[in-house]
Amino acid sequence: AISTNLLHDALLLPSLGAEWRVTDRLGVKLDGSLGWWGGTSGKVQKIWLLNPGARWYMLRDRRLYAGVAGSYGEYNIYKYPVGSLFPGNTGYQGSLWNIGATVGYQLYLSRHFSLDFNLGLGYTRSAYDSFNIVEGTRVYKERGKTKNSWGLTQAGIHLAWKIGGIK
Repeated sequence: AISTNLLHDALLLPSLGAEWRVTDRLGVKLDGSLGWWGGTSGKVQKIWLLNPGARWYMLRDRRLYAGVAGSYGEYNIYKYPVGSLFPGNTGYQGSLWNIGATVGYQLYLSRHFSLDFNLGLGYTRSAYDSFNIVEGTRVYKERGKTKNSWGLTQAGIHLAWKIGGIK
């Protein structure tokens, strides 16, 4: 199946993914997202993410799944859709990785299309610098900081195109 994460797309972080069913119960998946936006007003959103995972499909209809998934990426955000989620005039640049457990459900829309809802919980580590833009110049607030957290590692509503349809 080929898919896009509609939540990432809504945040101007276009995504593309593929899943291969190794068996009727086991799938491996790789998603990627890339947002490379910037403007003359100092706003910036430069993010890339890779998200590998493995899924075990359960029950008779094999719509419900559980698995493991992770992410790795780098970012530079300031006042674009993702950056506007942070308070004040602070921007962030750095890298992150996470690993966790994921659960999801696939809702079939037709023979070839489905919506795939998923949530992941686990561990995230981010290494970053924070900054402000003062008169068009980047002024660093903190450098070499790290943040470690347990919690939500992924969320998705994927529109998927199943090549070959549902068996």
